[in-house]
Order: sequence, then C-alpha cells, then structure tokens
Amino acid sequence: MADDIAGILLAAGASSRFGSDKLTANFRGKPLVSYAAEALAGAKLEHVIAICRNNIDVKQLFEWHNYKTILNTCGQKPLSTSIKLGLEALAESEASAALIMLADMPLVTTTHLNALTAAFRAKPGLYASGDGDLRSPPAIIPRALWPEILAEGGDQGARGLLKHAQIIAASPGTLSDIDTVEDLARLNDPR
Repeated sequence: MADDIAGILLAAGASSRFGSDKLTANFRGKPLVSYAAEALAGAKLEHVIAICRNNIDVKQLFEWHNYKTILNTCGQKPLSTSIKLGLEALAESEASAALIMLADMPLVTTTHLNALTAAFRAKPGLYASGDGDLRSPPAIIPRALWPEILAEGGDQGARGLLKHAQIIAASPGTLSDIDTVEDLARLNDPR
C-alpha cells in the first residue's frame, strides 16, 4: 500500500553504561526488551525489523513477534549503523516511511505509536515523539529523507533530522530510556 509504514526496532547497543546486557534485564517481571518489542508489534505495521546483536534470547523474542531480525556486527557506532541496516533492508519494500523505536524505552505504548502513524498518514512528514521541548524516538522518517541518514556519519542516528520534526506529544515519563542500572531501578519503582 502507498502509505505503508515499516517499523525498525534498534536493539544492538553494547549496554556499556549498564555493565551487562540491559535488554535481558528484569523490568517489572519481564525482559526489558519485551516491552518495546510488544508495543511495536501491536502497531500492526506491514514490515517490522529488529536490528540486534547476536543474543539468542533476544532474537527468539523478536521471532515470536514476527520480526525480521538483522544482526549488527559493527562494534562501533551501533546506533547509526543499526538505522542504516534497517533502512537498507527496506530499500526494496514499498514503505513510504520508517517508524524507528529504541529497545530500551519500555514505557512507550502501542497507543503512542499509533498516534505517530496516524499523524503521518494524515499529513506525511517527519515526526518525533515529544515530552515538552524534547524531540526523540520513536520517530517516523519519510522515505525521502532516508538518503540523508544513509549518508550521515558518526553515531548520532537521526538526531540532527529530529530537530526539524513535528512533535507528537507523549505522556509524561514514557520517553524514558534505560542506560544504567540506576535508571532500571528508578523506572522499576516509579513512586
């Protein structure tokens, strides 16, 4: 279909600030990565891709949710290389945009992802999630901007582009990501 939006879940980070594989860490009774995987799977997109490292448990979780998995074997710059791998995998598809989501954002809901896709379908363009002035993933990047990302260097991913994105408001706190053990503890006990 012409307005087909594909999903790309970025799950290949090294978890260097966490100290171990954060995606398999226990978050409210389940592996951390399962929340993002389930939210994006619930958005009912035509193509859903997970970019991951060689972690059997995480890859199996994605397969249960019918993700196509792509291994990112680049040790350096996992964010930018993961986005590029996802966009390259969609090159032959008819996707008009990519919904990019981070695997360490467990509070993002399918409802918010559906708000992003509805905004794009109503008026195609660049969309980011927002909580106040913050522009962050999940974000929808139209196909016309993919060459700019593919040509980009460094490990900023699409950060430069998101400065110009239209914001779709997220509920307060839902854009929190988990980088450290302290982040995990704080979000596990949100009192």
